[in-house]
Amino acid sequence: MTSQIIPTGVFDTSGNEKDSIVVTGWVLDQVLDVEKIEAAYLKLVQRWPILSARLRTKGKKWVYEIPTEFNASTPQYVFKKVILPGPIEKTYNYGKVSSSIRCTIKDNQNDLFSKDGPRSVGDYMKSNIPVSQLQVTLFDDATLVGLTTPHVLCDGHGNKEIMVAITKILRGEEVEELHTDDPFTPFVIPDDKKDEPIKTPPFWRVFTMWNIITFMAHLMADFAKTRDITNRDVFFPKEEVERIKEQAMADLKKEKGEDPNVWVSSSDALIAFFLKRVHPPSSSTTPLNVLYSANLRRYLKRPAPLPSPFLHNAAMTVVTPTLPISSIHTLSLGSLAYHIRTTLRDQTDQDALETWLTWRIRNAGRMSLFFEPNGGAWNVVTNWRDMKLMYVDFSGALPDDQQQQGKQVKCLYLFGNSFQPFPVRNIMGLVADDPSGGVWMGGFFSSKKVWERADGFKEFIPN
Repeated sequence: MTSQIIPTGVFDTSGNEKDSIVVTGWVLDQVLDVEKIEAAYLKLVQRWPILSARLRTKGKKWVYEIPTEFNASTPQYVFKKVILPGPIEKTYNYGKVSSSIRCTIKDNQNDLFSKDGPRSVGDYMKSNIPVSQLQVTLFDDATLVGLTTPHVLCDGHGNKEIMVAITKILRGEEVEELHTDDPFTPFVIPDDKKDEPIKTPPFWRVFTMWNIITFMAHLMADFAKTRDITNRDVFFPKEEVERIKEQAMADLKKEKGEDPNVWVSSSDALIAFFLKRVHPPSSSTTPLNVLYSANLRRYLKRPAPLPSPFLHNAAMTVVTPTLPISSIHTLSLGSLAYHIRTTLRDQTDQDALETWLTWRIRNAGRMSLFFEPNGGAWNVVTNWRDMKLMYVDFSGALPDDQQQQGKQVKCLYLFGNSFQPFPVRNIMGLVADDPSGGVWMGGFFSSKKVWERADGFKEFIPN
């Protein structure tokens, strides 16, 4: 059987995130019509054939192979329907909104959203399965919708693009075709200039073998000392989000005066608040960097903005200038938030983006790209807030009689997970804006050293 071969994007395979699998799930308050969702998904796969591709290697390159014919052994799409009798609360303890900040252990039941789905790139490479897989799980009073893709095809925003397209089809709307040109090729250095030196983005470097050995030694020591990593949700109600941002802005006004150019977003303030809870007060001079995932769909303007819709990886990483861990508490909430804000501002201007993308793509596939200084402390921050994932409207999937009554579907909780080839730690995320006005965050940290520490998140854990 012949296949259409499409190369993966030059940026998609340039970093270690290419080895991860992304699962995005919606917990919905109505029982939806599964057949409607499946029909809409099939229409989308036919509209966007890349969703039926197989992930393969050709030499040292990763490629998509799209079969020209489909049958029982070579399915065009994978759609799973799971029925679990009884109310959702009987099976799934998903996070709930609250009137105060609330920290709870996340119920990571991946099979509710991706039953027997791929858990590694290897699962995709060795199996005759399409890259995108959709699952609907029905309870007596709720529906779960889960989408699984490899990060090389979709980052979190890419998964949202797929689901938005499905819901458009459910409403009878047209879906645009995907752009086929790789928008990152302008950042590939021509062969006749490959030996010329290029700029290195701030706080990044290519490690030597000794640097790698040193880094791995520090990492293994951390693994040995901290084994009780748990994934928890932290919900901030609207009033707390506003209070935390107001405090940060008040700090800045006190420290820097009335300057309209000095400001922070609620996301900056929440990250600063989170960091102050993660790290206890200390006099340690151990250097700390925060790696922040920024969405190139939002920031890249030159030579042209990214097309829309755009599925592929568009997550770049900025690194905050190094601070000693002690400064997490000596700095005010506002100053720490502003440290994050200025990092984003400076490292996402167009010249900085061009430097970072050129350097990253030139060093594609190298495991030795790390931030400085080696041996320091670090945290990783992801931010999905601007995706508005909990506002994706599934009302078009209601049974006909309920649609005629004008019923609407509400998202109760947003599930997100990724499968990595290594244990996850030191990560926090701004997950979603809740329809109530609150914000969902979460992270992977030590229960003893962070979540249950008296000056950590303990006061937010329900009795």
